[in-house]
Amino acid sequence: MEKVAATRYEASRLVQLPTELTIEIASRIAAQSEDGIVDLGNLRATCKAMCVVCGAAEVGRRLALRRVLRRRFYLGPEYRATLITGLAAVRNAEACFCSGMCLVFGEQHGAIMTCLDPLRRAAEAGHKVAIYVLAVLL
Repeated sequence: MEKVAATRYEASRLVQLPTELTIEIASRIAAQSEDGIVDLGNLRATCKAMCVVCGAAEVGRRLALRRVLRRRFYLGPEYRATLITGLAAVRNAEACFCSGMCLVFGEQHGAIMTCLDPLRRAAEAGHKVAIYVLAVLL
């Protein structure tokens, strides 16, 4: 009985934090975790407030996509494409770079100027390889 009460008490303390602070906590977990998807999923499962926070665009922007893809190499191509597309939509620099590279060198290489938009967004976010590739392509 005491363990249940302690768990409820800790969860209620987590909800009492300011939203900006909880977003910063989730963003740091996303950026620094070895497996950000799993850790964000665990954080999201703690309460409804953290579920909302983990879905914030700032958290997605800071997710270390390279680490996620390296640790989860067995993910299917549809899941990887959905993950990259979703993160590119919230301007994750690595996802924008991957998306832009797929568009430029993938199946849709016909309209290259419209394909450069994700690369341009990644470059604006400071992704060094994206800056280089964009300079080479332009």
